[in-house]
Amino acid sequence: FDSLKSNNERVTNYKIFDYTVSFQDVPVIKNKYSEYAHQQIVKDESMFFGRDQIIKQLFDSISVCDDNGEYSMRDGNGIVLYGQRRSGKTSILYHLQKKIIKNAHYTIIVDLGSSGKSISKESNLLNEEELQNRNSKMTLQLLYQSIISKIRSYINFNRDINEINELYKKIKEYEVENETKVFPPDEAFRPDANCQILFNNFWDTFSNIICKNDTLEKFRVVIMIDEFTYFNAAIQQKYLPNNFMEILKAILAGSLITLVVAGQDNTIEFMDQYVNEFMSFHKEWVTFLGEDDSYKMVTEPIGENRIDPEAAKKLYIFTKGSPFLLMDVCSKLVNWMNENKILKLSGSLPDDFLTLKYMKDYEFKEDLLEPQYKDAGRTEWTPEIKMVLGLIARSTSKGVVSDLVPWNEYNDYATITDDMLEERGILSEKMHEILERLVKRDVIERQDGYQDKYRIKIPLCREWILRRGGTEYGNE
Repeated sequence: FDSLKSNNERVTNYKIFDYTVSFQDVPVIKNKYSEYAHQQIVKDESMFFGRDQIIKQLFDSISVCDDNGEYSMRDGNGIVLYGQRRSGKTSILYHLQKKIIKNAHYTIIVDLGSSGKSISKESNLLNEEELQNRNSKMTLQLLYQSIISKIRSYINFNRDINEINELYKKIKEYEVENETKVFPPDEAFRPDANCQILFNNFWDTFSNIICKNDTLEKFRVVIMIDEFTYFNAAIQQKYLPNNFMEILKAILAGSLITLVVAGQDNTIEFMDQYVNEFMSFHKEWVTFLGEDDSYKMVTEPIGENRIDPEAAKKLYIFTKGSPFLLMDVCSKLVNWMNENKILKLSGSLPDDFLTLKYMKDYEFKEDLLEPQYKDAGRTEWTPEIKMVLGLIARSTSKGVVSDLVPWNEYNDYATITDDMLEERGILSEKMHEILERLVKRDVIERQDGYQDKYRIKIPLCREWILRRGGTEYGNE
């Protein structure tokens, strides 16, 4: 510093760290991650990585292209997206919807959001007697009313699209000629009304308008539902009728409708219960990002000149490409680099950030692990699942050193026998079932060729268990 000062060179930053010294202006990195860290939907296409191919496959599975290059939706089929919580399913739905709107103009979108989740949550507030007394047709009324209302709103708000405007005109012509309204008013869905008849009458009229006009016959309605597995919980809790899936199938069988749903990793069990209803559906398991897409997610928003390729690779290894965790890590990394005037992340700096900042931060909480330890199909097993994950984490560790990231341990598998947690009340049969479900849900990995060797898939989760996990994970 004295040498630079004596030579009259400009010095703006001279705070000295144990890992870097900056004697120049360091450009601030705009934190593009912060807006989407811990948010459900990544709307910005420039921050949405690695999903172009899956969205194309999904679009192709429910659309058809005519000789003029115009797309329209197929009817009577659908898509089921399923995977771990926070794997990006909701964002995929959002961008699939945008692609449909952009490319298939003969389409009406009915986005019901996570309505199944709200139904299930409300039902949890009711005791058994109240559940028996609640008439499930009230929920069906809301569902039918929502579909009709959203069709009407979509048409009204998108009349700038020529095809939609043509449909709007034909509906108005029908209403004038027949002196009746196509869309029943909201007040028609009163408690004593037969919602099934109301919906059927509307749908018969609406579909006839479409099918009897050559210029409209390509029109289809796409119904999109997130958190679809909560409908199963609502059925079991008697907040929806037992034949709800049959009702849904009947709606689809009426043609003109394509159903797109997303659910958690136990959705496959839901589909197994209703094989006939899901037979024609395209099923897509949503995985984490691969190494190449993770690299883009790390380097493009930060700038390739600000991060070494090996540093980016370490972040991929640490998060295993989980888009939720990678977004969280990168958001905090950018803040850390700006605070410490770091020009380029390289060498040991990624390790310093992870050990001295990220894993010591107060926001490094158990919530990050929820998709791992919380099995939507076996929520009552959470204490036992935590014990099993703790056992695997400890069995692959040579001991935690707070200022080191044990990269060489992340490829190791632990030998886990069914009796290792018997003293904690987890018998071999249950241990085996927990391990199988964790493998199926992509939480842990089984070594090829072995039936008793496992490792936690995401090293970040393993480190949390070892560094922060308490007695509930079996740590002393």
